[in-house]
Amino acid sequence: MNELAGIRVERPAVFDRVHSLVSRLIDEGRLDGLRIDHIDGLFDPLAYCRSLRGRFGDRGVYLVVEKVLAPHEQLCRDWPVDGTTGYEFLNLVNGLFVDPAGEPSIAELYAEFTGADPGFDEVAYLAKKHVLNFLFGSELEMLAQDLDRLSEQDWRTRDFTRTSLREALKEVVALLPVYRTYLDAGGAGAEDRRFIEWAVERARKRSSDPEATLFDFVRAALTADLAAPGSGGYDPDAVLRFAMKFQQLTGPVAAKGVEDTAFYRYPRLLSLCEVGGDPRRFSSSVAAFHHVTRERAQHWPHALLATSTHDTKLGEDARTRVDALSELAEEWRAQLRRWSVLLQGNRRIIDDLPAPRPADELLLHQALVASWPAELVAPAALDAAAVHAFRERFEGYALKVVREAKLATSWRHPNTAYEEAVGAFVHAALDPDVERNRFLEELRAFQARAARIGAVSSLAQVLLKLTAPGVPDLYQGSELWDLSLVDPDNRRSVDFARRARALRELAARWRDGSGDPGELLASWSDGRAKLWLIWRLLELRRARPDLLRDGDYEPLEVVGPRAEHLCAFARRVPGAQLLVVAPRLVAKLLSAGTALELDPAALGDTCVLAPTGFEASEIREVTTGRRVALEATPEGRHALPAARAFARFPAGAFVALER
Repeated sequence: MNELAGIRVERPAVFDRVHSLVSRLIDEGRLDGLRIDHIDGLFDPLAYCRSLRGRFGDRGVYLVVEKVLAPHEQLCRDWPVDGTTGYEFLNLVNGLFVDPAGEPSIAELYAEFTGADPGFDEVAYLAKKHVLNFLFGSELEMLAQDLDRLSEQDWRTRDFTRTSLREALKEVVALLPVYRTYLDAGGAGAEDRRFIEWAVERARKRSSDPEATLFDFVRAALTADLAAPGSGGYDPDAVLRFAMKFQQLTGPVAAKGVEDTAFYRYPRLLSLCEVGGDPRRFSSSVAAFHHVTRERAQHWPHALLATSTHDTKLGEDARTRVDALSELAEEWRAQLRRWSVLLQGNRRIIDDLPAPRPADELLLHQALVASWPAELVAPAALDAAAVHAFRERFEGYALKVVREAKLATSWRHPNTAYEEAVGAFVHAALDPDVERNRFLEELRAFQARAARIGAVSSLAQVLLKLTAPGVPDLYQGSELWDLSLVDPDNRRSVDFARRARALRELAARWRDGSGDPGELLASWSDGRAKLWLIWRLLELRRARPDLLRDGDYEPLEVVGPRAEHLCAFARRVPGAQLLVVAPRLVAKLLSAGTALELDPAALGDTCVLAPTGFEASEIREVTTGRRVALEATPEGRHALPAARAFARFPAGAFVALER
């Protein structure tokens, strides 16, 4: 961000000055920990984390770092932190609610609607090249100058031109499969070396430069192999500095190129275009969720578990509504075709292209389904004032979407005609004042289905976040339905008074932990069902911090016709056990009507098998306090029928009772 100052925090005097305030607050007991944003923008992230940890000594200060990890990447285990801020959990748990069976239809819809599908690899590559050209040109030029000076230090490389070196570096940055590597004075680790070599080889294949040794030189510089004895007359300090400055560039390029450009160009399924996400990975299996969660429990048991942050592209409950489209893929496809016809007259032609562009329009339709206000899901009469307020928010979002895509317009070079045409398109589509707005009518009807599916998935998401290994992070405002869009929409003022009032009312009615939440499920659009679940699970965490902070994690086997629709696990410490049962892909499981209830007949005789050696024959539901009897299997194990688990609430947490 060119408007902000860059702080040379690697210098001890600067470090001390920058951290004087937080150090004092920690010394005074007013802060318990720090969340470090943009860790990848530092010259030496590991040294910074070590300096932080060293400053606070053994006082148990909680430290987490904002680090976007690729699916094939892990946080370095020698970092002296408690984990990341949780984007990998966000995308893992979100994938549970994306139906893999819907992928072919969603892919065909994208290609049909936009006219082509080049694949996300190509979209991300071109987007990173774009931001390198227009946002990071000076940084790239400085790196090329440094590399050119290095090349002059040995006769074998001094003929490389600065232009060829700059273009080679640009290709490598655009093809690097992670945000950054972490080479330091100790050299390049095996994983970092693998990422660099992969990117260099891909860049070599794309390059038209006939000089065969150019990319060998670039690879040796990026891995600091140029500084090895016998490599030539290169200055080791200059080599190391160049390699570390290169690393400091790749993270911002990935953030601006992928998160803030490619994700707006490739809305195949918008919920997959999330910070830390990978649109090439359509869904997460239950087995993958268990595998990754066990790894976290072993190596980073106190990492944050996030589902919404100040930087997410969609609020956590907006995201699950988009996930629902994967379960309604064919209906969604037919609906979009009809909407395209209904809105034909709202499009304009700007510079011989439709406004909005097909990809922009596809993204906006998904965002409408995602963010349509819960109170407008299915009222008897449409509240025109509420629609006007939402339309104003959404028009601001549409402007950001088309500028971030950087194709028809951009922040640097606004195309006013295109932007005005897109704004007019949204304005007309969401106009509640016309005598009969058929698009608005159909949006409300279709959105109500997606919203109901998404709401159940959201409750399951809350359950998983508050019971899985790690520290749950509840973003401000997400105590009720979080249907926000990307910033600045997700940074609006939160009505905390409303949330406090709702919590007091819930606590007064269910203070003893018992009761039937049926009324909350029937009037689910107000979000109290979510607040109620959060409250009950936080009460459990308060009562048994050992169980949810340090308890073992054990995946549970699910058997029966709907086994793939459940994610179940146990948390265990001596003397206490918790069974967690979360539904997923619930479109086929919902009961008739409009409440958030699962149909026992649809669940059939699907059962969750209790852990081996589980002695209790009865368990208590955390949310309602009801006692639930387990069944005995022919093999002598205890089993919890899914229909019984979800009889009162579509997300189950149960504590074992002594015999």
